[in-house]
Amino acid sequence: MSDHVCHNAARIESLEKSAANQDRLVSSMHDMTTQLALYTQKTDILHDQMDRRMTQNEENRERDRAEQASKNQEQGERIGVLEKKPAEKWDKAVWIVIAAILTGVAGLVLGHFL
Repeated sequence: MSDHVCHNAARIESLEKSAANQDRLVSSMHDMTTQLALYTQKTDILHDQMDRRMTQNEENRERDRAEQASKNQEQGERIGVLEKKPAEKWDKAVWIVIAAILTGVAGLVLGHFL
């Protein structure tokens, strides 16, 4: 019987070691599952932050484009005004010359008849 008892004791000890190993594996798997859940949450948070930043960047780019378009339009208008000024001066100069010629012609005509 002694052999039978020793064999049973060894079998029980082997089963207890196997059960302890399985408990460690289950505990380790539980820890890994918990870590995976935490990483998944962190990834979701980072993904949301990235989406918000990308949306903000796109809004900022749109705002900057609108501001740049407005500035370009203002500059175009200012350039147009500046380009018209010399033309207005030439128009005035032409009218002055025409008025002087007409005055001279009128003076000659009046001087001839008087």
